[in-house]
Amino acid sequence: MSRTFFEKRKSGIPRERAHNFRSSAPDSFLILTEGTKTEPGYFNGIKQYIEQKFKQGQIEIRPAICCEGAGCSTGRLLEEAEKYVSRGNKVYQHVWLVFDRDNFVDFDDAICRAEAKGYRIAWSNVCFELWLCLHHNYYDAGALAHEWSSRVNAITGLDHAHKTDEAIKLFPMLSANGGLQKAVKNARKLDKQYDESLLPSQRNPCTKVYELILELKPYLEELLPDE
Repeated sequence: MSRTFFEKRKSGIPRERAHNFRSSAPDSFLILTEGTKTEPGYFNGIKQYIEQKFKQGQIEIRPAICCEGAGCSTGRLLEEAEKYVSRGNKVYQHVWLVFDRDNFVDFDDAICRAEAKGYRIAWSNVCFELWLCLHHNYYDAGALAHEWSSRVNAITGLDHAHKTDEAIKLFPMLSANGGLQKAVKNARKLDKQYDESLLPSQRNPCTKVYELILELKPYLEELLPDE
């Protein structure tokens, strides 16, 4: 894919389908992830956190959050999103796709195609574990996926990649003591170091997960006081 094509996509992403996600109901989020354990575990941890706040009367409106791990390649994740949106009974106001670069050759193309359909993309290069590590420290040197995963294990002591019940502990553990605020700050700083002309596949390390977190900020304000 040419850089010129990607720049055109960034400068004018069509939002003609965005109205299909609109609803008069409270905010509703569909978060589809490439992985089946770490990513859905993390976001379902956020869902549980928000639901607990609602039960305790800390927020008046509980957003509808559906997070599913598709367990498919980057290219096929877009197809799965189309199925969820078209066959579901719920109209989602926000549709996010969460996927990694890893070794997928269709990474840049998948981002462009998804954005053209009005979806939001929380991509990571090379993997989602980079986002998790940014809760702990700032990193600007590239590493392999298994190295990022090992760092997460060292930070948390959890076998997040293989056990679903461990992955769901990631959010409460990492977001405590200013961890979520630190992750957003670090990810934003990392993102801004790259020239906008670079393709996502050329930005290593980098993650856009912080943009999804900021969209959930109304329900996480105490964890993101300065954002």
